[in-house]
Amino acid sequence: FLMLPVFAWYMNSLQIKPEEEMMIQLFGDEYKDYQKRVRRWI
Repeated sequence: FLMLPVFAWYMNSLQIKPEEEMMIQLFGDEYKDYQKRVRRWI
């Protein structure tokens, strides 16, 4: 149970944010619009 906050931090900081930055570089404004419509944690 205590591992859940660690897992959430890991996913946000080391997995999701770098991936989002890469997607913005690849797709630009189209991806930013997608981010506005879709939650980060589906």
